[in-house]
Amino acid sequence: MEVIKLNGTSDWKIQIKQVLDNGGLIAYPTDTCFALGCYSDNQEAVTKLLNFKDRILGRSIPVAVSGLEMAGEFIDVTSQISTAIKNFTPGAVTIVGKSLGKTDARLPAENGTLAIRIPNFSEVLELIQFLGNPLTTTIASDGSFMPYSVESILAKLPESKLNLIDAIIDPGYELPHNPPSTVLDFSSEDLVVHRSGRINPTELTHIQDLGSQNVDETIEIGKAVGELLAQQNNPKVVLLDGQMGAGKTHVTKGIAQQFGIERVVKSPTYNYINEYPLNNGGKLIHIDAWRIKEKEDLERLRLKEYFVPNNIVVIEWSAVISALDPHFFDKLPYFLSEIIIVGDSRKFKLYKKN
Repeated sequence: MEVIKLNGTSDWKIQIKQVLDNGGLIAYPTDTCFALGCYSDNQEAVTKLLNFKDRILGRSIPVAVSGLEMAGEFIDVTSQISTAIKNFTPGAVTIVGKSLGKTDARLPAENGTLAIRIPNFSEVLELIQFLGNPLTTTIASDGSFMPYSVESILAKLPESKLNLIDAIIDPGYELPHNPPSTVLDFSSEDLVVHRSGRINPTELTHIQDLGSQNVDETIEIGKAVGELLAQQNNPKVVLLDGQMGAGKTHVTKGIAQQFGIERVVKSPTYNYINEYPLNNGGKLIHIDAWRIKEKEDLERLRLKEYFVPNNIVVIEWSAVISALDPHFFDKLPYFLSEIIIVGDSRKFKLYKKN
């Protein structure tokens, strides 16, 4: 097995393509955890994948595509599916539709449906575009652990499973401990939510998409979010999610500036929480959940005590909290921004939950 590091050049993509062209199976990072990938139409590779998963035929194995156009090559993209893809992807959403029969016949479910994903992980989307071919995307685990790092895969998978993986893409860091994707089934007349993850279209309203080309524009987007917060009843809560380096802290800086905070806003990665006084007597509470690993940590940090009138609470890596406690945000109104890296620019998908 080869561990291939993301290095900022196209070399890693060429190496991965060689592995996949030879019928290989890879483990790669996504916005939820590490996934197992192979060409969806390569019988040899799919057989290797099914042997790894000990999967019963008839249950769909999702495929990752690069966007709406590629999705349309593999499932019947109805108007509902098109809207869902435009509003909620890239992101932690799995969409089920009628298969067009372009994959290995063992990947769709026995009812003729196929699940697709457009993960919010820029290098993976670049890879799929480079390959011109979707990849299977199913958890890179035997079910005994969640694969958030290369080290966990190497340490916890039995040798018989590891021997089936030909290469691992190493992002250079442990992935945030995010929850699984929401599964939206559009194969019947009514939308069915099979699994509710962090992004659930039945609970969130897509407000708008915004874009930035640089840090200053990202800060301006933060100011725009601040304007929305000013119209929101208490408590005022903003959840920020996206890949490492997406610009979450810069958005927070913009929010702080919009509310007259002159202090330098820094990410509280190592101390979890920074507080900045507001003119109304409340505080801007800036939380970084990246390093929170246990549900007990949520109680120890007493996070819920910050959701009080006059406070503004901004949480980076909020999906980590949702993974530890799926009901943590249930009773809170909030704005959610999913930040997507597109080359050197950023796309911000903004949602509201009442």
